[in-house]
Amino acid sequence: MTTRLLTVALLSAGALFAGCSKSSDTQSSAAASGAHHEVADFSADVLARSQTTPVLVDFWAPWCGPCKMLMPVLEKAASEAGGRWLLVTVNVDNHGATAQQYGIQGIPAVKLFHRGKVVAEFVGAMSESDFRSWLGANLPK
Repeated sequence: MTTRLLTVALLSAGALFAGCSKSSDTQSSAAASGAHHEVADFSADVLARSQTTPVLVDFWAPWCGPCKMLMPVLEKAASEAGGRWLLVTVNVDNHGATAQQYGIQGIPAVKLFHRGKVVAEFVGAMSESDFRSWLGANLPK
């Protein structure tokens, strides 16, 4: 009985870790066209760039359903922004230390950086119209 319980527990743990394991990022067509890119160096990609142009950072993971719902909304808005602001994505599976540094406890988590500081943020998916309203209210003029 104990052996059977141990086997079930180990198999369950393995399935859990397989579902949440680090995976390679898939680049969308919007990313390939320049609407956003996955962070390589947070200091350069976000903090330095935000000195001149606001940077919207999407903390996400490939296994996160709400993240998959929000990403096209962000990509569409970024592609229509004409460089007024930039979209950078941070896969929390690959950049756990950065996510921890910025207090990410739930995803998707979106933070708007301006001049190296977070000026606005939200957690969770939202509709395109709600996102555009949020962005309009929070994007530095």
